[in-house]
Amino acid sequence: MSQTSLSSAERLFVGVAEQEVEVVVIKAAVSIRAARQNDGPAIQALVSGLSLKSRYYRFFFPIHTLSDEMLARFTHAYPESEVTLLAYAEQDGREVVVGMANYVVEAKSGKAEYAIVVADAWQKQGIASRLIKNLICIASTAGLEAMYGDVLAENTGMLRLLNKLGFSNDAHSDGAYLRSTSKSLEIYPWKCAEWLKLAPAA
Repeated sequence: MSQTSLSSAERLFVGVAEQEVEVVVIKAAVSIRAARQNDGPAIQALVSGLSLKSRYYRFFFPIHTLSDEMLARFTHAYPESEVTLLAYAEQDGREVVVGMANYVVEAKSGKAEYAIVVADAWQKQGIASRLIKNLICIASTAGLEAMYGDVLAENTGMLRLLNKLGFSNDAHSDGAYLRSTSKSLEIYPWKCAEWLKLAPAA
């Protein structure tokens, strides 16, 4: 497909898949980019290296490895249906994925369900915030109206972060152990220049 036939969201996604945005956190320089087709092993390593608590917070059950189907979804994304962003850093001379955020679009609703996880050793370094902000930028560019997600009520750190980013925090129909969070994407406070400049010209 030629670049001239791509939508603005598709062009942006091509850009973030091929390049990355560097963000500096306390421990080291961390880069964020869209997941690529060959990122499956690195994503699998991220999940298998999580603590039991972190896996439970992300998947709501103590999953240890991802199925081939799940990996395929994370690594074959499309901005108007599904996107995965990765945060990675260099450790011992090699790239290691230290965080992942993704959204899946709910058909015909204009809304997307999001999820995020950061490796235990890299938590509380600002990575989750950066991942979510950049996910919002891409979702907004893709024309989505809102992002939503379920968060365990005991995951107070994530709920505090989402509150700072303007997400609602409401009671969940499934019970008190879950919270329902959402954010309108019609107006967002973060400039997406670092992503938009990566999009190939029309």
